[in-house]
Amino acid sequence: MRVERQADFVAAYATVHARSPLPIVQECLPPGGEALGVAALLNFASEPRASFAYRREREYPIAGGPSTLRESVWNPELRATAEGLLASLGWVGVAMVEFKVDVRDGRPKLLEVNPRFWGSLHHAVVCGVDFPFLLCRLAMDGDVSRVAEYRIGVKSRSLLHGEMLHFLKSRERFRLRPALYDFSISDDVISAHDPLPTIGRIASLLALLSDKELRAMLRS
Repeated sequence: MRVERQADFVAAYATVHARSPLPIVQECLPPGGEALGVAALLNFASEPRASFAYRREREYPIAGGPSTLRESVWNPELRATAEGLLASLGWVGVAMVEFKVDVRDGRPKLLEVNPRFWGSLHHAVVCGVDFPFLLCRLAMDGDVSRVAEYRIGVKSRSLLHGEMLHFLKSRERFRLRPALYDFSISDDVISAHDPLPTIGRIASLLALLSDKELRAMLRS
């Protein structure tokens, strides 16, 4: 539940608390500001073994949602913040920590921690941090060597269906850069070397023809 005025907060909190005890209260940041993510892997002693920072260039829903286009960035301070947060929790394994820059002071603010593999996992692999492989080696060998570097300035996207939906909803659709038809960008699914995932993704669209709830969600 979103509350715009401070005077409405107490009543709104009581309503949510009655349905879901001890809800999380989070400030809604003003529009603008970069959306940043840090993916990380910690070993069984909660010591960082890999981390990877990226910036969301586009997302869907446009107002805020999973990234459809993203770019790898070098941000040691933000990576250290995410690693420190996870280490303080005694974290083991992978997680993705989301931040958004507050335009009022220019500082990244914590949004959430995703305790799982994330939707843009392919991007980290393309940039040189193979989290699935590292997690497998961690489980089998007990530990892995620290991955300290990765490729910077690399973009990747999710054309099916994220970028297409963003294009349809954006008022700037014909001025987007990179453009929708720029196929030089690595894609999460589309690959000439392995076409089956692409076929599966396209086939999943057929569910929209028979599922009223999915069609309603798409229209909204």
